[in-house]
Amino acid sequence: KHGGNVIAVEGQADTAKMHQFGFDNTCGLKGTIFNDDTIKLLTQFKIQEVILLLDGDEAGRNATRSIVSKYYAASERPNIRLRVANIFGYDPDEFLNAFGRDRMQEVLDKAVYAIEYIINDVFAARPYGTTTERIDLLRELQPYINNADQIEKKLAIHEVATRLQMDVVFVEDFFKMNNTVTKYQLYSIDGERTVLAECIRNTEFLISIMDTVKADD
Repeated sequence: KHGGNVIAVEGQADTAKMHQFGFDNTCGLKGTIFNDDTIKLLTQFKIQEVILLLDGDEAGRNATRSIVSKYYAASERPNIRLRVANIFGYDPDEFLNAFGRDRMQEVLDKAVYAIEYIINDVFAARPYGTTTERIDLLRELQPYINNADQIEKKLAIHEVATRLQMDVVFVEDFFKMNNTVTKYQLYSIDGERTVLAECIRNTEFLISIMDTVKADD
């Protein structure tokens, strides 16, 4: 139907079981495929939100990561919210047989936005106790956060900085510096004050700065 949301599962058996339990807005992905053509079709039918409900095994988690990656890497970001529901260790068919419709509804209600899913997934999979580990973690998150919309990005950066116990401005500048999609200006009020003060005190430093500044900086 037009509008509303869609629950996306992996195959025909899961789709049939979801419909049997009253989740009529469920569709199958024909395995783990979720490409630009699918996004265009969802847009055509004015779907506002997709909830991924893939199998809870390793293959399902990998498929979820792949779909989320394609969502954030799309040349034109669809105006569709993407959320992820987690049924640890089960597929939808098994989960419904074991726990019933009400529990499945609770799972769907608790589905998180894709950016939160990625943050949780990366933090669960990676250590981040050392400087090197933290940099590697930030680099893994970089393509998702840089391609998120502005509200998602701000919230995600704050969440990542809090978990890493790092300064928010530093984390934000890290993602800007490593952004290969759009050129951003780095900024830090304290840093700007330091550079300005040194320019005032040291003429040679000012000249060296002027030599390195580009016209579009």
